[in-house]
Amino acid sequence: MYDYSKVTYNDAPQVINEEAPAISVYKMVEPPYPTGALKNGIEGFVKLEFDIDEKGKAINIEIIDSKPSYMFEAVSLRTLMEWDFSRLVVDGVPQKQGHKNIEFKFEIDK
Repeated sequence: MYDYSKVTYNDAPQVINEEAPAISVYKMVEPPYPTGALKNGIEGFVKLEFDIDEKGKAINIEIIDSKPSYMFEAVSLRTLMEWDFSRLVVDGVPQKQGHKNIEFKFEIDK
């Protein structure tokens, strides 16, 4: 899986969906590592499912899985809402894109 703690704008990952081609991330912010987790050496992940609206923003975000529970969920949700994705345009009309999945991994450099 992709290590999002080291993400920069230039190596933005693609969001993968089994039923549709990958989409690009045009604006990405790095999720901040929660201070308490960092101080205590806690690592984890959050898997999210979401749709992309006609403007390229994440909507209908749902937490699919996370470990440890609740530790990284809020920061992952806030971060995903700040991202801008490629838009799907059919016959000149922007379309909503459904059922995208992403995993944020939180790992401490050793």
